[in-house]
Amino acid sequence: MNEAHEDQQLILAAQQDPQAFAVLYEKYIDRMYQFLYFRTGQNPETAEDMTAELFTRAFTQLSRFSWQGYPYSAYLYQVARSLCVDYYRKHAIVVDVDALELQDDRSDTVMTQMDIQLLWKKIGVLPKSVQEMLELRYIEDLSFEEIGHILGKKSGAIRTAVSRAIDRLQKEYEI
Repeated sequence: MNEAHEDQQLILAAQQDPQAFAVLYEKYIDRMYQFLYFRTGQNPETAEDMTAELFTRAFTQLSRFSWQGYPYSAYLYQVARSLCVDYYRKHAIVVDVDALELQDDRSDTVMTQMDIQLLWKKIGVLPKSVQEMLELRYIEDLSFEEIGHILGKKSGAIRTAVSRAIDRLQKEYEI
């Protein structure tokens, strides 16, 4: 059973029995927290608050949730992005990309802290929309289709933008 189909079953169960939402919560809490943690400049308290707000919104909107064939995470990322926009508008925060750390347990490649800081600095000069695509693709490990759904763009456009960004980083910075 693929993730999207599994999520559809979990959503239907949660729409009939709100206590079943706990399964979706447990499935996605860590990924959503990590996403918000990096988006808030690695501020754990803010990331926790925003994660709680994310799942509160998701729970209250559950009865109106309409299945569109994507994993539930695509919807959660959309809500999380909206929360981040609201947060940055309220707090006028500028994230210091030099201070960000990348901790991705899925990677087979070992990068030193200096390599990670340098990479974030290089990525930081790319347009914000491209930075977001790279983050969703390589940190959140989403497919191009899921990213397209989250950002409201075609998957081919996402694939092209990510490929061009990687080419640019490789050419300009010898990465």
